[in-house]
Amino acid sequence: MNRQKLIDEISEQLAILTHKIKLQNGLNLTDLNIHAENFFRDFLNLLHGFSLCNCNADNQNAATIDLRDDENRIAIQVTSNSQRAEGDTHNTSRRTFKAWLSPNAPPGGDLAVINFGA
Repeated sequence: MNRQKLIDEISEQLAILTHKIKLQNGLNLTDLNIHAENFFRDFLNLLHGFSLCNCNADNQNAATIDLRDDENRIAIQVTSNSQRAEGDTHNTSRRTFKAWLSPNAPPGGDLAVINFGA
């Protein structure tokens, strides 16, 4: 399979995942959100050699930061929050950055937000 076909397939599958998450969130079904966190944990660990763990495994629905790698000082929030949801995307990002600046965050690390919101 050539590179362009692989990129197209990955893009298509991510678009399908995004669409499914939006539809299911509209029905208040959020199981796929948890699977998305684990997908991105595994994907980014494989892609970049990170050691991300899911913060929600120990603390269900951990505040703002979902994936964390203390060794590489990286934190990631995976969210499907849309502007129509309680606490719009801007406020979600603000809470995430505030948590990232807290004493519990890995010092001097990087933060990324993956948003599936509509």
